[in-house]
Amino acid sequence: ATVLFFPLFAVLTVLAHPRGKPDPVLVLLLVVTLVCVVGLTVSAIAHRQIDDPMRVCAALLDRGLSVHMCDGAIQWLGHSTGDAINRVVDQTGVKTVSNLLVGYAVCLMPFLYIACRCTKRLLAVSLVLAPAALFLPLYAVAVDHGRWMSFHAMSTFVLYCAALRSGRLALRQPLQPVTVLLLVSLSLIIVHGHMRWIVWGGVFRRLLDAVI
Repeated sequence: ATVLFFPLFAVLTVLAHPRGKPDPVLVLLLVVTLVCVVGLTVSAIAHRQIDDPMRVCAALLDRGLSVHMCDGAIQWLGHSTGDAINRVVDQTGVKTVSNLLVGYAVCLMPFLYIACRCTKRLLAVSLVLAPAALFLPLYAVAVDHGRWMSFHAMSTFVLYCAALRSGRLALRQPLQPVTVLLLVSLSLIIVHGHMRWIVWGGVFRRLLDAVI
């Protein structure tokens, strides 16, 4: 998942400079990072499965962390890629796909609203939709769909910040407070979980439960 963020940093170096001429030092750092990314990718593919995942977790347990930290990704080092893909397929149905689509729609609405108010709509919309392509492979091998959605949203947020600050994007119309309030409320009421479910009521529901 970390490796897939590399293109984001490459695009940031361009967006952060209005004239499209990134600092040579930044370019050098990108090249060094790319070499490391390639190395990590090769290493991950070569060691994608081990006999005993607890060998990896031992260092965490030695430092006093909970055994719960050994679940999830570390535990799945003992399974093949085929096992992971089969799990995703077996747990995919109308409900999970519907949850993903609803969660994604709520997640991207604020960005698309800003895009409609920007001077270069095509660029703005591209910064919203393009990052999805970076993380698509993750949806096929793990059911943590809420996490991958968060990666996408964070990437778009960072790209927007860079584009707006450098002047590549600019608001041609101010954001309407009522619309912003509605979008914020919607994102607090309909929240996609870190895996494959919707938390209906979201933050409001959690606050109500806490009070009660």
